[in-house]
Amino acid sequence: MNWEVEYCDEAKKDIKKLDGSQIKQVLKAIEKVSTNPLHLMRVDMVNH
Repeated sequence: MNWEVEYCDEAKKDIKKLDGSQIKQVLKAIEKVSTNPLHLMRVDMVNH
């Protein structure tokens, strides 16, 4: 199940301040988390 990502105005402004390669990395990471957001929660819980 994919989650829908909505960017607030502040996030949009912050992303625009990044250079091209940073934008690609950030958007790729957000896309990855949106496809399986609970995976990161499980990993975090296991590591604590």
